[in-house]
Amino acid sequence: GSPAGLVNLISKQPYHDEFTNAGFTFGSFDLERFTLDHNGLATESGNVLYRINLAFEDTNSFRDFVYDRRQLVAPGVTWIIDEATRLTYLAEWHQDHRRGDQGIPAIDGDPFALPQDRYVGEPANDELNFEEFRQSLVLTHDLSKDWTLQIGASSLFYEYPGSVTAAFSNPFPNPDIFLRTRNDILKADEQSHSLRANVAGEFEWLNLDHEAVIGLEYIFFSSDTTFAFGILPPVNVENPPYNDPPDLTLFTAEFPVFQQHRFGIFLQDLVELTPKWKLLGGVRFDTVDFQFERNLLVGPLDIPFESDQTFNRVSPRAGIIFQPLENDDLAMYFNYSRSFTPPGGGIYLNTDPLKPILGEGYELGIKSELVEGLTLNVAGFYATRENADINTMSFVLMQVGEERTQGVEVNLIGEITDRWNVIGNYTYADTRLSDPDNPEIDGSRQRNVPFNAFNLWTRYNLIQDQLQTMGVALGMIYQDSRPADFENTVTLPGFVRWDSGLYYRRGCFDASLYAENIFDIQYAARSVNANQIYPGAPANVRAQVGIIF
Repeated sequence: GSPAGLVNLISKQPYHDEFTNAGFTFGSFDLERFTLDHNGLATESGNVLYRINLAFEDTNSFRDFVYDRRQLVAPGVTWIIDEATRLTYLAEWHQDHRRGDQGIPAIDGDPFALPQDRYVGEPANDELNFEEFRQSLVLTHDLSKDWTLQIGASSLFYEYPGSVTAAFSNPFPNPDIFLRTRNDILKADEQSHSLRANVAGEFEWLNLDHEAVIGLEYIFFSSDTTFAFGILPPVNVENPPYNDPPDLTLFTAEFPVFQQHRFGIFLQDLVELTPKWKLLGGVRFDTVDFQFERNLLVGPLDIPFESDQTFNRVSPRAGIIFQPLENDDLAMYFNYSRSFTPPGGGIYLNTDPLKPILGEGYELGIKSELVEGLTLNVAGFYATRENADINTMSFVLMQVGEERTQGVEVNLIGEITDRWNVIGNYTYADTRLSDPDNPEIDGSRQRNVPFNAFNLWTRYNLIQDQLQTMGVALGMIYQDSRPADFENTVTLPGFVRWDSGLYYRRGCFDASLYAENIFDIQYAARSVNANQIYPGAPANVRAQVGIIF
């Protein structure tokens, strides 16, 4: 994975208990969300466990015409074959129907020139329909008290047909007049399947303690997509008529084959040199067969292009840990890693062969427990990615020469007292793009990345006893100004947003009230480019009630 980090999604798994957790969330913008988490024993002996999660969400938005309808079914079953062996199956079906909101354009460089609720697309046309099904089957077997074998398989099926309309350019004397582009997702079917096996355990060798893992992985990814790109007549975004005019199709892009066969072998060892020093070393070997067929249909012209490539990479990682105190309350560390990722699925309009995404990262840090339960982490980092995929428009990708980020991160997490806890983070990040073949972005800052970012969330329990708990919380999010586009022509202003919360729990009942943006500031949450800026939500509240039985 990327040296800058990954997001790890952990599914709720069955375990040896019986409970039902039902919840209801409601709030601003007609939000309604229902959830159910039920766990139980399928047999009297308790060797078969099951769990099912259900969710349904229906909400509108502070943005005109925008809505989201989502539903989720996620079952899981674990078979405890014996004391050393268990087999777990997890599945998830998720459907998401929403308006294809593409944000608002900046006018004369001002991202706040339009009202934050203004919709510049076409409500009669714009809609996205996401549907995915994923499943996994994992066998875990304890070979001994020190060694564990794990064999797993997973699959994902994903489709996202729809159509979106977005502001595209302003070539007119009147700054309020924009051309718009329409992207029709005529076909978008993707699937991914993987197999993985690894052995992990502890052993002693050369009078040193080792914690090791070795394994292999096979991944197959396939995508079949067709997109159409058109231009709509000019519109005044100050007063859009919403008459859904027909678009002039510029071209159609067919990607009937986007396939990857990836095989990897990995191993890693954590060695305790002394009680104060630990050394980490690891390496992964990858080979990927990659096939990509593209057809660009521009009027009567059919421009085909096919590439068949093989990538072979070695990705090492290494680290060292120093713990000078006997109670392990202080650790200093350094790590180095390189990464390899084949090109991802998406719309690449150029006909150049795609390149693998290569990363390299360095990190130097300190982790300390200031008092019991309260930790402070400080880290400096430097990371680069070559050939990184970036989307210049919705669904349209390009590869840049290099993306570099460097900076410092400080985290404070834990309990100040038994009633008072805190989560705080400050990050300074300088992220730049380097690509001599694209002079308009060469040397530019990465969009949406501020130099300075700070967030704080702190909660204090006013009542905390064996019967009930009542707490209040206050949070703050600060972001420095940051570019809205890769060319750095428009800047999103910095902002400070304050949130608050109220919590209550008694027995099997719990409730919470969360208020976001309590001072109702105007801010930009994110952007795709200077013509697709997403405003942050105004002051809003949501409440949640739940019961466990």
